[in-house]
Amino acid sequence: MIDAIVKRTVRYRQHSFIRVVRRTLAVIFPLALIGIIAQVLFIVFFSNDGYLYNVLSIGDWVPKVVLTKAQYSLLALSQVTIEMLTVYAAYGAARYTAQLYQIDDQVPGITGLVTSLLLSVRYTPNRGVSFDQNMMSYGSLLGGLLVGYLVGQIFRWLGKKNRLKPGQPIHTVDIEEQVAAYTRPILVIMLGALAINFVLNLVSYYSSYTQAAALMQSLSSGNTPFWLELLMVCLTTLLE
Repeated sequence: MIDAIVKRTVRYRQHSFIRVVRRTLAVIFPLALIGIIAQVLFIVFFSNDGYLYNVLSIGDWVPKVVLTKAQYSLLALSQVTIEMLTVYAAYGAARYTAQLYQIDDQVPGITGLVTSLLLSVRYTPNRGVSFDQNMMSYGSLLGGLLVGYLVGQIFRWLGKKNRLKPGQPIHTVDIEEQVAAYTRPILVIMLGALAINFVLNLVSYYSSYTQAAALMQSLSSGNTPFWLELLMVCLTTLLE
């Protein structure tokens, strides 16, 4: 029994996706930590409801302009760290997936980042463009990891089959040749991302997420069977 558990655990840890996830999370952890510290400092010291803000009466002796700039600085630091963690995860997962198969990781990494940003773009009725913050922040971290891993796999399947040797010098000419060889996977990824982006914007325009959640909540209430209520609760949690 123990040997079987050990074998399953080793097999699990050796899976390519798990290895990529572990490496990516290890790299983006410092960014997440910095963002969390910035949020804590903002809430505790510079928010009107903050504990130390009121205990130390910071608003009475700190100039308002200094206080405001400090608040904006901490919010900015939080926005570019944990509020964009999914984008960084897509970049890291694409790079480490490429490294796992010993292929050049620069173009896959950038493509993973661009793909994550493209999936987050939303179009407004007045022909404006904005980014869905929920698709970029830490709440969608698993999605970013999956996007980056899939991007790396597509480069593995459709890209040039040559492998990089450890310590091999890379020159500008080599990078240009590698980018030219990656034209096909880049086109496939971009077209796929555009198609998914179209569907997501269509769903967002018709508020299908909200309607689906409301329908599931209505089904989970009333005289419905217990198994159906449990299923609806699980689906509602997954959508959330």
